[in-house]
Amino acid sequence: MRRRGRSWKWTGRSCARATRTGSPTTSGDCGARRRPPGPTTSAWTRTSRSTGRYSSTCGSARGSHDARGEGARVTFVAAPLLLGLLLVAVPLWLHRTHREATRRGFSSLFLMRAAEEPVHAERTLRYLVLLALRCAVLAAAALAFAGPVLSGLLREDSGAGGREDGRVPLVVLDRSLSMARPGVWDEALRYVERLAADGAAVVVGAGAELELLTASPGSIAPQASRLGLGGLVSRVAAVAANLPQRETGFAVHLVSDFQASAVPDRFNALIEGGTMPLTVHPVGRAEDNWAVESVRLSGDEAIARVASHAEARREVHVALRVADAVVDRTTVTLPPRGRTEVRFALPPGTEAAGEDTGLAVSLESTDALPADDVARAVLRVRRSSALAIVATRDAAAEYVAAAAEAAGLPFEPIRVGARPDSGDWPASVELVALLDPGRLSADVSRRVSRLVAGGGGVLLAVGPRAAGAGMLPLVEQAVERTVRTHPGDVRVVVEDAGHPAAGDGWRDVAVYRSVVPAEPTAGEVILSLQDSRPLLAEHRVGPGRVLVLYTALDREWTSLVVRPTFVRFVADALRYLGNDLGALEAVAGAPLHVPAASVQVFDADGARVLGLASTADRPTVRLSEPGFYTVRTPGRSTLLAVNVDPRESDLRVADPALLARWQDAIGAEAAGSAPVVGPGAEPAVAERQQPPGIWLLALLALLLLVEPLVANVGRVPRSVPV
Repeated sequence: MRRRGRSWKWTGRSCARATRTGSPTTSGDCGARRRPPGPTTSAWTRTSRSTGRYSSTCGSARGSHDARGEGARVTFVAAPLLLGLLLVAVPLWLHRTHREATRRGFSSLFLMRAAEEPVHAERTLRYLVLLALRCAVLAAAALAFAGPVLSGLLREDSGAGGREDGRVPLVVLDRSLSMARPGVWDEALRYVERLAADGAAVVVGAGAELELLTASPGSIAPQASRLGLGGLVSRVAAVAANLPQRETGFAVHLVSDFQASAVPDRFNALIEGGTMPLTVHPVGRAEDNWAVESVRLSGDEAIARVASHAEARREVHVALRVADAVVDRTTVTLPPRGRTEVRFALPPGTEAAGEDTGLAVSLESTDALPADDVARAVLRVRRSSALAIVATRDAAAEYVAAAAEAAGLPFEPIRVGARPDSGDWPASVELVALLDPGRLSADVSRRVSRLVAGGGGVLLAVGPRAAGAGMLPLVEQAVERTVRTHPGDVRVVVEDAGHPAAGDGWRDVAVYRSVVPAEPTAGEVILSLQDSRPLLAEHRVGPGRVLVLYTALDREWTSLVVRPTFVRFVADALRYLGNDLGALEAVAGAPLHVPAASVQVFDADGARVLGLASTADRPTVRLSEPGFYTVRTPGRSTLLAVNVDPRESDLRVADPALLARWQDAIGAEAAGSAPVVGPGAEPAVAERQQPPGIWLLALLALLLLVEPLVANVGRVPRSVPV
């Protein structure tokens, strides 16, 4: 007898064709040419009980959906965990091997008590129920932890700013540098206008910071900052918590180009803090781009690093500008997705200008993102300033002088006696290091006090002489006269990781002896010991600052002086105390911590960006635009170069499957919308995502409760007392 072949039917967007292979049709009419499908998910569903035919549903991760041509489908957040379904075979195997009871021999039938003949049908039924329960337990556990998400059960129009479940649309607009490409920003604004058409939506700009936007979309412009997707949903939730519509609830719509460089390494960083439905709206596409990532100065050369974010080799023209004038040009060939160093010789007499000089290396070729075609650097004037070291032990003075020279600080270390006369103290001293001086002489105390009163800084390391004096100079803090000896090596705890002198590497530093304050310190504790006693504290003395290290720079007191951390600590501490901004670098939009007090920042037009009123503590500023800025501290003016983040130059987009997984993991309202091609584009149809994981966990708990009850019903004890 010949077996009838089954017929399968695939339903596409607007047509359905009966075929035997079930291949989808992606065109709008049945006779159109088939195109390779994008990332899709599909499932077969029964359509006719009499014919045995099935229909399939198909949906794209980025294409628009048609509610008439698609049905329900299931996706999984952690699909590999579905391999746990293989464990269902374990109870099947165990039940099969234990179907027959173990035969036991008896010496006499007289010892057996009378028993009713068991009903075979009842035992078989209990056996099947128990087997089904055990298989269901394993299947429910595997499905629950795989994170299933049902899509397409409910559909609604999400265009024109329509509300979803009464939630207010919270539109998050990416304002990073990559969005400034031609056409991409206009496409994003069309999304915002459509989502906020009814006037109920809240629009938030996302760049270096989240900013509530109240102006019309046409007046909003992208910034030169970077947007990272890690932790973004938690930042949006913090903004939403302070909005008046928080009682109604929000549905987040993220409009972005979704750069691959913005995606964090850990997927959990995308979903942490996600409490609101999320819909992603991708705009733009991957494009080739070239950029100047950085410029550094080495001797009489300026070395630029030029990067290619393209699949083909290209020849580019690179120019060096000094004080806005082109002084040199060259041509280089960039490899595909590679980097090349370009060296320029600085023109003679560049350092003789008497002030900081700004220079820039730029590309003279057009590409998708012109803002990253230039990188800036500052050629600084060498200033003659001195670091006065007052020490009673030669070893401590040599440690500090060697560390200052190794770090390349602009301060020349000068050893000064503990009781100098007027000829021993140079006039160029801007910084003082007091290394366990004990009681200062009147001359030294007067000079140091005058320096601090003028806004200078002092590094004070205390040891046995300071403990013997019982009082620390300058800060007037009483200390115990007995040196505290720590049993074993006590480790260091960083209390203020944001302080410029905190640095890193303190985990490997041990302290054997220390000087203990007689009363709680009035300064700000930066480092402490494991017993909560201070190790490094900052004291404000008028406009000046004093860093107090409560241990001596001696091998018998601490291992700090023999660790690589010591050079970093001395460099950071002296730069902070001496208001040295020579190593200051800035990225547009990123927070800049200025290691100085009483500082002002001005842009290229002379407008004040940071004033004195904002620098009572350690000042922090965000410079939103690249260029040259002027930083002014008491008695000094420094030029600061601000460049764009090089990660914005890579215009490759994130995997659409990752974006879909992101939506599903947060329990999102999946938009599934295609990029808008014009203001009159039809609104997308949103699918309701329903994660049934909580119900599967409840079912699992119920099955775990019922299974032992069923297993013990009618069970006969193994041993019966005679």
